[in-house]
Amino acid sequence: MPRASSMGEAKRRAAGGSPRAAERLTLCMIVKNEAESIGRCIASVRGVADRVIVVDTGSTDGTPTIAERLGARVIHRNWRDDFSHARNESLNAARTPWVIVLDADEELAPGAAQPLRELVANDPAGPTLVFATVSSVDDAGGTQQTISPRIASNLPGLRYQRPVHEEWLWVGEGQLRQQVLPTIRIHHYGYTAAERTRQGKWDRNLRMLFDELAAKPGDLVTLFYLGQEYAAHGRLSDAIAVYEARLASMCAAFPPLVATHAVYGYVGALISAGLSARARAVSTEWARKVDSPTMWMQAANAALQDGDVEAAESLARTAHQSRGPAFGIDLLPRSQVVAAACVILGDAATARGNAVAGERLYRQALDTQADSTHALVRVAESTARGGDVEGARQILNDALAIRPRDPNMTICASRIDRAAGDLQAALDRLANFVADVPYLTSTRLELAETLIAGGENAIAADVLSAALDTPQLASSSAEFRANYFARYGDALTATGKLVEAVTAYQMAVDARLAAGPIPSSAGDRIGHVALAAATG
Repeated sequence: MPRASSMGEAKRRAAGGSPRAAERLTLCMIVKNEAESIGRCIASVRGVADRVIVVDTGSTDGTPTIAERLGARVIHRNWRDDFSHARNESLNAARTPWVIVLDADEELAPGAAQPLRELVANDPAGPTLVFATVSSVDDAGGTQQTISPRIASNLPGLRYQRPVHEEWLWVGEGQLRQQVLPTIRIHHYGYTAAERTRQGKWDRNLRMLFDELAAKPGDLVTLFYLGQEYAAHGRLSDAIAVYEARLASMCAAFPPLVATHAVYGYVGALISAGLSARARAVSTEWARKVDSPTMWMQAANAALQDGDVEAAESLARTAHQSRGPAFGIDLLPRSQVVAAACVILGDAATARGNAVAGERLYRQALDTQADSTHALVRVAESTARGGDVEGARQILNDALAIRPRDPNMTICASRIDRAAGDLQAALDRLANFVADVPYLTSTRLELAETLIAGGENAIAADVLSAALDTPQLASSSAEFRANYFARYGDALTATGKLVEAVTAYQMAVDARLAAGPIPSSAGDRIGHVALAAATG
């Protein structure tokens, strides 16, 4: 990659002309068949980005036409199995001092425009990377946040490397400056199993990673990303095997931030697999080593999964009080860590019977992170427990008016509907959500639970059956799958389909084995139904 130089910069700008003095920021994108989402993405930066560059790698659904109609400059390039090459093509076409990189399945969040305008109002002080907060919807129904370098000074020596899971690389004079601006928020919709399957992202990414490993056997960075892909695909045993074989080498070879990312990925796979004791030990050890608030919170979550509320509370306090790693940038935004810690501390206070302290901590979490779904849900639940069910419904309805596709708030609102005696409102709310977002298994299970409560077991069985063979369910935790199959068995039993019910309960037992010891009630359940099936 060539070094940055004033001559190179002059030639680059001369090739495409200079921007008007007021132009500060270009949105750079690479796309293929994104007709459904590209409009939302471009609209989100209107009034902030002065220009939009779209590199299209072979769309057949009209994506380029839509982009051009929205004012973008579209560059057509053949796909070369190399994300960095395509991204760099978009960066090379930009002429403004700053660039922002978004995918079509992302959008700049409401409220992010002003801090972004303030950032780009001044020229960058040399090579600069700015980390934004990226919120991604996951298949469990939650919103996961990370920080990601998305805004950069537009210098020819600052470009992407690696064919897949591309990374920024500065090759030029002077030191790369990195900063975190958590108020610049990006919403990402491409990490749900349904979206990734539609795009063929899993198969494509795995193939490209295997190609990299064939060219560079044992490459630790490629193995790191392979572990991530396995975990995202629900292949938890494969992910854990990759990490356990090479994690020590990764931690020794990687910079501290990247090493922390590797440990975080390993612990996340352990938690998803139900191996909470091991997850807690690994995350606690690494948290002590680097004092990462993110790792302390991961240890707290593992302890909570393990049923050790006291340890979870202690670890959450440590996360809250941590000053952060010596290497400066943590994996998750500080606001998210503090809000999550407050929620765990609030849960512990509530469990001890101190509801007032619990609600105070939940509201503190909301004050820290206004869009924290978990904190808002806890406030609503606390309000309902205090006897103000209508007030709790209003809290959630107001929030859902802004974020109608938030699954956790929808589930909580449906439960409060039921508590208010309005079963039909709960059913309508959940049925509409599942029709609109069919791939989220958490809301599908909640709809089935509500149908069973209303005596509609046959419909509940159909609702659950529709997702049995989906990647969404396959990528869920073992405990969730066990509960899903068990409720499917309950619905089948209630409708007299006992042979099918036995199969469903066996699936629940198999899934539960991966999550830990099987409760005796589960064995009794399958035994009684099997006996009824055999004698019926």
